[in-house]
Amino acid sequence: YWVATTGSDANACSAIDGDEDPGVYKATLVSLVTCLGPGDIGRLKTGSYSAAASYFKTIADGTAENPIIIEGDSADANGCAIVSSCGVLLNPGSNNIQFSASYITMRKIRVNGAANPPAYPLRIDGGSHILIEDVELYGTRVAASSAGWAITGATTSFITFRRMHIHDCGEEGTTLDHGIYQQGDDFTLEHSWVHDNVGFGIQCY
Repeated sequence: YWVATTGSDANACSAIDGDEDPGVYKATLVSLVTCLGPGDIGRLKTGSYSAAASYFKTIADGTAENPIIIEGDSADANGCAIVSSCGVLLNPGSNNIQFSASYITMRKIRVNGAANPPAYPLRIDGGSHILIEDVELYGTRVAASSAGWAITGATTSFITFRRMHIHDCGEEGTTLDHGIYQQGDDFTLEHSWVHDNVGFGIQCY
């Protein structure tokens, strides 16, 4: 199922379904994820997405055999986040991507967390068996009295971050603005670059 900056949420899920580009798209992630069930891929065409186009709060569970995948341009190489070259850019602003589902994969996406008081552009709050790979998160800014992280995996088990690039988050004068704030069991972090964040690079709580 496909979303593009030129799409329309008036398009039915059946219209945006296709292994190849159908030429018809949803406009927002909020609407796209309502189409997805186990084994489905939600594919974002290259471009810059803002407001409701750039985030979602709920998503269905995948399964061990058939996870749900949210993916940017499949032509982007593995490692695109490390060199800041992934073609899909999300600008959620004062919103954030948040879900508590299980068996979800997200990959090949950049997320600009600027002006983001809930203070975490990506929050995985519960669920299990999450894979986030080739994702760049940067630029979160919060008030000096607040805590903010680029990514938080609160109480989530079996979570893997791979080829992540998390940088330049937090407001000077704070101490709690971490790159990754991870809770839960069975956490894997590999082949990632976490740098220039105001608080800790990684806190496992």
